[in-house]
Amino acid sequence: MIFDMVTVGNMMTNCYLVADENTNEGIVIDPGGEPEKILDMVGRAGVKIKYIVLTHGHYDHCGALEEVKRKTGCNTVVMNRLDEAMLEDPGSNLSLLLVGQEVSQKADKYVEGGDIISIGGIDITIRNTPGHTPGSISLIFDGKCICGDALFAGSVGRTDFPGGSPDALKSTIDSVFKKLPDEMEVWPGHGPSTNIGRERRRNPFMK
Repeated sequence: MIFDMVTVGNMMTNCYLVADENTNEGIVIDPGGEPEKILDMVGRAGVKIKYIVLTHGHYDHCGALEEVKRKTGCNTVVMNRLDEAMLEDPGSNLSLLLVGQEVSQKADKYVEGGDIISIGGIDITIRNTPGHTPGSISLIFDGKCICGDALFAGSVGRTDFPGGSPDALKSTIDSVFKKLPDEMEVWPGHGPSTNIGRERRRNPFMK
């Protein structure tokens, strides 16, 4: 398996590449900005991008979406349908706030918790992890959890943006993250990676 990450944009968003080196199929997760960095990561891996997956609909996680789509030839953007309206609305997706531009984008394929995204021999399980946004999702595979802005090292995602819900996020923490094994790696949308055991001990929101 190929697993790589590059941090992009003014909000320092973590963009991930997951690929099967045997089939050269891959996915890009959260192309938040600086498309040249993302395309360089993909080019170095030498893989064909099958899907672009968005963990949620905020602009800092999809700011480079159109250019990455165009230059990789990928025509399938995947997300949870509950964030569809957010992705399309410049006010809700924060593009007006973050870059002062009205940006409206669209997804092509929608996933729910329990769905599987397959790239070559890699099966990626989708979990619904709402709270930061209604349609936030996490991707779990090979001992790793890419969780967008749901869980961070030492903290959790904000819930004061449109669609955010402290109650939903607490439910996500209790029903999803607390039930993952301690050795599960956590790869968030911003900041350093961690693991569930460390967060169980140190993160006040995991108590």
